[in-house]
Amino acid sequence: DYCISTMPIQELIKGLSCPVPIKVKEVASGLMYRDFVTVGLLLDKINFKLKDNKGKIRAEFRRTGHGEAAEYANNVIDRLLLKRVDPTGNGFSKKDAKGQGVNAIDRIVNGVKIQSKYCRNPKAAVGSYMNGKYSSDVALECPRDQYKQVKEMMKDINPDVKVVKGHVTY
Repeated sequence: DYCISTMPIQELIKGLSCPVPIKVKEVASGLMYRDFVTVGLLLDKINFKLKDNKGKIRAEFRRTGHGEAAEYANNVIDRLLLKRVDPTGNGFSKKDAKGQGVNAIDRIVNGVKIQSKYCRNPKAAVGSYMNGKYSSDVALECPRDQYKQVKEMMKDINPDVKVVKGHVTY
């Protein structure tokens, strides 16, 4: 049997109808929660399907979506580092005054507007940012392993744009 729960351990242990060892109750009741944490589960073999509450298999990982995954990871890490994070845009496009599609910023961290661009290489990250027509006050966040190259490229294209080193790599 398997049990995978996303609820806080304190609540899970309190809600069990079976006998729970005293030590487990003590440890669970002493846990403190500040925010949320993503947990990865790595198994050699899995004999069941993970389903969401609607019964549909979730397709969280697909060929595109590196940016979404990195944006989420960077949000979590920034929060763990006790930074003020406002996930404003979440990548949804908005319309400007002329009705043209304009990408929204992904988040604001300690007052800095950030647009994450996690692409396969530095040139693609810079190109994606420039195609978004962001104002110079929107920082370009790139993969940790591409930071030096992206920063150097942006110096030549628009030196006013701040380049932020992401917490994760591509």
